[in-house]
Amino acid sequence: VSLIGRMAVNCPESRLYHLSAVIGKEMLVWGGATESETGEWRYFSHDTFLCLNLRTMRWSERRTTSNSPSDIPRESTGANTVVVNDRMIYQFGGMYGTSAGREFFNDVHKLDGLSLEWNKMECDGARPNGRSFCGMCVLEKEGDDVVVVVGGRGKRIVSLIPGSQWIAVPGSPEEGVNNEVWLFSTTNNHWNPADCKGTRPSPRDGHSLTSIDKSRAVLIGGTLNGQLLNDVFCFNVDFLEWSLIKLVGEDILPQFFHSVFLINKGKHLFVFGGAGQDLCPT
Repeated sequence: VSLIGRMAVNCPESRLYHLSAVIGKEMLVWGGATESETGEWRYFSHDTFLCLNLRTMRWSERRTTSNSPSDIPRESTGANTVVVNDRMIYQFGGMYGTSAGREFFNDVHKLDGLSLEWNKMECDGARPNGRSFCGMCVLEKEGDDVVVVVGGRGKRIVSLIPGSQWIAVPGSPEEGVNNEVWLFSTTNNHWNPADCKGTRPSPRDGHSLTSIDKSRAVLIGGTLNGQLLNDVFCFNVDFLEWSLIKLVGEDILPQFFHSVFLINKGKHLFVFGGAGQDLCPT
C-alpha cells in the first residue's frame, strides 16, 4: 500500500507487448518491442531483464544465463507467461514479423526467477500450434501444477480437439483465432489437448484468463476478427468444463489486452485497462 502513488526512478525505454512477473520484492520485465516513427518494429531480446525493486522503486538491468542459446526464447511479441510456486516462470508462444511474413512460436521455456537461468522444455507427444495473445494461467489437476492455454492467434490448423473451432482473420485466410484448450504438465513437460464440455467461448485472442482457485479460472473479453468481446466464462479443470457467467449489474466494456487481478482475498476480480472500440485505451 505504501508504494501507491510513488514513481519509479531511472525509468527504462518504453515498450509494448512485453512480459512481466513479480518474484519476491522485484518485478521483472522482458521482451516485447517498440515501434519507430517509420512504423518499423524493434524487438527486445529475452537475455536481458529489467528489474524493478518494489521497495526502492529503482530499475536495474540483469543478464540471464543458459546452457545453450536455444534455451533462450526468440524475440517476439504476444507471448504469455505464468509463475509456478512463486519462483518458476513459464513462457509460451509469441510471434515475430508483420502480416507480410509472420512466424508463430509454440516453444515452452522455463526461467528460474531467482537465478534468471533459462531452460527450453523438451516436450513429447502432441502440442498446440504456434500462437500469440492466448489466455494462460496455472491450475492444479490431480496434484500436478498445469499451465492452461486457451485460444490465441496463429496459422491455419486442423484441430486435434473435438468441437474446437478455428476462424480465419479477414484479409489473411491462412491466419486466424481458435478456442482450443491445452494443458501443460509442469511435472513431466507433457501437453494434453482438453476435450471440454459445457458452453465454450468462441475463438478469440487478446483475452484474459485468471485463476480464482486451484481448479477454476475466469476468461474475460478478447477480440474475434475485429469484434470486441465482453463475455465472461468459467473453466473447471477437474471436469474440463466451461460455463457462461451471467453478470449481475453493469456489463463489462468490450475490450482486449486488459489486465485482471484477484483481490479481496479471492472474492473479487479487478479488471483494468486494455483497448476498447477504435483501439482506444479503456
